[in-house]
Amino acid sequence: HCGDNSDELNCRCSSDEFQCSNGKCIQMIYVCDRHNHCGDNSDELNCTCSNDEFQCSNGKCIQMIDVCDRHNHCGDNSDELNCTCSSDEFQCSNGKCIQMIDVCDRHNNCGDNSDEINCSRCQSGTFRCPNGTCIPRQLVCNGDNDCPRGTDEMKCAECSGSSFRCPNGMCIGDNAVCNGFEDCNDNSDEMNCDKCKSGAFGCSNGNCIRDVFVCDGVDNCKDNSDELNCEECQSDLFRCLSGKCIPKNLTCNGYNDCRIGDDSDEIHCDACQLGVFRCSNGKCILNRLCCDGNNDCDDNSDELDCTCNSNEFQCSTDKKSCIHLSQMCDGKPDCTDETDEIPCYPNRTCSVNQFNCKTGACIPDLLRCDGRQECSDYSDEENC
Repeated sequence: HCGDNSDELNCRCSSDEFQCSNGKCIQMIYVCDRHNHCGDNSDELNCTCSNDEFQCSNGKCIQMIDVCDRHNHCGDNSDELNCTCSSDEFQCSNGKCIQMIDVCDRHNNCGDNSDEINCSRCQSGTFRCPNGTCIPRQLVCNGDNDCPRGTDEMKCAECSGSSFRCPNGMCIGDNAVCNGFEDCNDNSDEMNCDKCKSGAFGCSNGNCIRDVFVCDGVDNCKDNSDELNCEECQSDLFRCLSGKCIPKNLTCNGYNDCRIGDDSDEIHCDACQLGVFRCSNGKCILNRLCCDGNNDCDDNSDELDCTCNSNEFQCSTDKKSCIHLSQMCDGKPDCTDETDEIPCYPNRTCSVNQFNCKTGACIPDLLRCDGRQECSDYSDEENC
């Protein structure tokens, strides 16, 4: 209440509370939950971690995925010790993994200085690659990779000759600039281009993109100039809303052959291909999607006049519709006539060979304890 927590320090905690090292009282449920509720982390020390967790030297529990990821999640760095480093990393004497480019750079990156020991210095006027190779100094920051993994082109204050310097300090060759490929990690090598190289398209805003991205229905230029003045497809092809051209025999076949999220080849169909269901709105879907409890047509016409399965409920409408049993008595009407919610009484009596869910719904007894949710409250999977 004080705002500075002074009213919660040095208190005598009740039997159902935990006393932090700083005197603060917290509920027992907050102890060892991987969150610092005390403010001094004392509620997360000396915890027994679960099998899928890593116990830090200070007692803290962290997720196994956070171990040996080059980040100090424990607070005492114990999650980064004795790690198996990848092939492009250097293992310090204390077990820490660092990038090879940081070895023998005259900086104590390991913390124990083991990355700066046994460094064979190169002669004056040369540069030492992380693998120990010495190259002439004039080859550094010139846009060409002379050291393994291009470490001689990283952390450059400036680039020589016609090479281009990325904002992160990496140098790339002139041939990699304005070619439609992102060589800098921020795409800066493809911006503000007077002219794009062969195989690239020049956007109105000065960006360069690969010419294969032109008229593909996606705004790759970020100003939509790559999607303007696109020619229509050939007479034997169908043009998707995205701009993609596909063979006409791929339309109305139940499959989205246009780009993901574009089903324009499957809507407004006068007829669907053999083995495909035509929805009332003209959309074509695969026959196996009918009467599966999902509204694949978008107008629910694929879920009408269905013979329901044993794990489904049949709505009491003129046009028979099926919903999954777990959707019964869940407080949300799924049938158009709301018969899946009427009546739902806790004391409802089910017939022989049926199981009474706690919600009042009745399901076939053979569906109880089958590892799947049929009752909306999971009561069919309790006490198995």
